[in-house]
Amino acid sequence: MANEVLIFNLEKGPINLGEYLAGPWEEAKFVSMMPDESLAITSGEVEYSVFVSRGIGTLTLISGEEFELIPGSALAFPLPGAGIVVAGPEGLEALVVTVAIARN
Repeated sequence: MANEVLIFNLEKGPINLGEYLAGPWEEAKFVSMMPDESLAITSGEVEYSVFVSRGIGTLTLISGEEFELIPGSALAFPLPGAGIVVAGPEGLEALVVTVAIARN
């Protein structure tokens, strides 16, 4: 049974998912942002998914479009996605997962 599930503690640091899972998985990390701290995300060689677990904030796309982030928000940045996440007054915590892009 133990080989049917993998359990990681992301509070200890990023995990190289490619060492454990088949497919294009690269990294999973838990990000804890202080109030007004920003995180720039630009897909290029990898795509990003962000899952907000605590706090609030905003996502601003390069187009200028802005979105409110709350716990439970899920964001995906496929190629060529980009944006800036800014933590709200109480900070923001999120899981950030990167996936390699298959090139033909």
